[in-house]
Amino acid sequence: MNHYDKGILSKSLVCIDRVFNWLTGGNYSHTISARTGKYSGESLGMKPFWEFLEAFVNLAFFPIDGPNHCDQAYQKEIAKDPRHDFKKGSAFMQALVLIVITLACIPVALLLWAWKAIFK
Repeated sequence: MNHYDKGILSKSLVCIDRVFNWLTGGNYSHTISARTGKYSGESLGMKPFWEFLEAFVNLAFFPIDGPNHCDQAYQKEIAKDPRHDFKKGSAFMQALVLIVITLACIPVALLLWAWKAIFK
């Protein structure tokens, strides 16, 4: 666990992430990153879709979490709730996930990579 897990900004971003996960057909108690981590490893027909999303999210969060952000998020979620009631969502909702991830990860990636370049 890194030191980013404790900050108010981090907790606020996780709350926002959970709201967007719920709005796109996922479980309100999980993050989009955890949902992506789960389905990139388990989906049969949609596996390439979830793997693409996972690569995109992992790249955005690489400066603070390393190469496996989505898997780490998924492992953290199932450690808290072993029932891990994840919801994939309908095809329409999965398209919304793609849009949300794209719109959110581009500015997040720019900020995190700039932060890493400036402060490390």
